[in-house]
Amino acid sequence: MEACHGAAVEKTIGVKVADVMARAEQRTRDYPSLPYQCIKWLAVHGLDSASLFDPPLPEAREHSMGQEDLAELGLRHTAGMLVSFIKDIPRGLFAASFDELMRAAADLCVAEEAAADAVPATERVHTALSHLPSEHLALCTDLFLFLHQLCLNPGAGGVRLSVLSDRFAPQIFPYSSSRNATAEATLVGYLISQSSAEFWERIWDLVE
Repeated sequence: MEACHGAAVEKTIGVKVADVMARAEQRTRDYPSLPYQCIKWLAVHGLDSASLFDPPLPEAREHSMGQEDLAELGLRHTAGMLVSFIKDIPRGLFAASFDELMRAAADLCVAEEAAADAVPATERVHTALSHLPSEHLALCTDLFLFLHQLCLNPGAGGVRLSVLSDRFAPQIFPYSSSRNATAEATLVGYLISQSSAEFWERIWDLVE
């Protein structure tokens, strides 16, 4: 696993919490309120927690929550609600572009291990993401901007990219019948490491 998170993937571009909030405000109508509220609250209150997504997380499936409700529940319960929502998306968050993304992710992993040119693989990842339904792409945008900031935040000691991607990949790909765990975690790690407002704007520009 570590071999697929080499120097190329570990390079990150900082993004401010304000950028995460601005993006969430723009996309709030594109996907359900619950994950939006969770991301918004965790981006403000959860960045200092290095163990925010450490298992086991409490499972919860409330249908609507406001910021005051989340404050009463606390960090771990809110993180658990976010993960539960993502895991429960029918056929998975990336289902609409699953095969396309998996082929690109496998090529990306091979390119990183061989220190080869990863640009063709990353371009295929970008194209595949642009084929997602708008509500799924909007959720991806906000989620990965937040996870990127969690990796960089000095208050949390910076959650290791490989740890975070290994924990989130099974939630994002819960229905993978022919699981390639390495490719899945590599794709999630790539999206976390590269997430910036500019990165996601480029993806949205590809949307037909």
